[in-house]
Amino acid sequence: MLRYTRIGLILVVLGAVAIVGAGQYWTSGQATTAHEETINRTQFLMDTAVDVRAIGGGAEEAVAAAFAEMKRVERLFSRYIDDSDISRINAGAGQWVPVENEVIALLRKSIDYGNLTDGGFDVTIGPLISLWGFGTDERRIPADDALQAAMARVDYRSVSVDEEQLQVKIPQGFVLDLGGIAKGYAVDRGAAVLRDHGIRHGLINAGGDISVIGTRDGDDNPWRVGIQDPTQPSRVMAVVELIDSTVVTSGDYQRYFEKDGIRFHHIIDPATGFPADQVTSVTVVAPTAAAGDALSTALFVLGRDRAVELVEQLADVEAVIVSKDGDVWISPGLESRFRFL
Repeated sequence: MLRYTRIGLILVVLGAVAIVGAGQYWTSGQATTAHEETINRTQFLMDTAVDVRAIGGGAEEAVAAAFAEMKRVERLFSRYIDDSDISRINAGAGQWVPVENEVIALLRKSIDYGNLTDGGFDVTIGPLISLWGFGTDERRIPADDALQAAMARVDYRSVSVDEEQLQVKIPQGFVLDLGGIAKGYAVDRGAAVLRDHGIRHGLINAGGDISVIGTRDGDDNPWRVGIQDPTQPSRVMAVVELIDSTVVTSGDYQRYFEKDGIRFHHIIDPATGFPADQVTSVTVVAPTAAAGDALSTALFVLGRDRAVELVEQLADVEAVIVSKDGDVWISPGLESRFRFL
């Protein structure tokens, strides 16, 4: 029996707490002064429900502009949109393809994360994602020969970026997939638009990629973001407090299918071609959602020991790693803002 399960948007109010999808939540709270408006809106973007909350004058206009900006980013980076720059690169594999400067910049960051994580993060993962059927309605365990053929077309170091001529080339048969960083980048851009519109308190949640602006209210209370229990996805395991920061969670319970009682999730290890299997959940607190997006994926792939070693080398990154045996590692810089429920 083949079964596919995906965590969608959950919104449950428990006293002062609102729980949202993909393993995260924030406390509800109203503006502290009568003239400040609070706007909450949800739209379906980037294959997930995206929530935007803004407090302050002009919040309605700010939220609309943030959604418009995130839609623009999706149209630029999604390989499932035929005329996106990424789709054009994939269609023109083997040739130089002109792209926007924004694409050059994010691809360069992606390559840097590939180098930082020894290939744990790889934007050429597309052939393996397609082979497993993630992003489609036909998920399957690939045959060994097909798996080996796909793995031969995965290597981020093969991406050529010409920053002067604004063009990109990938080898024939390669497929770029920026799903592990572009959603976080879209959240960053949406948050930047909110700030540009004067929003001092706000939040964007795109399926677990969360960016918070300022404090939760005028009393300087931090946003309280929940980390989902990977063994019981309907339960919040812990809370982390954030001000002007981002948090991203990658887990094996978010997108997966089951066959013969075995779960196969969407976080593929480029080194093996199979779903990474050493941890169940990685939460990253980072300066940007793009960084959190890429690093949460990479740390999940690297496994606990290598992930801990990498986090300890990064001055501006904190993490929570849940191992298969239930062990929870919390980076020292996060301990004062972290609380188990």
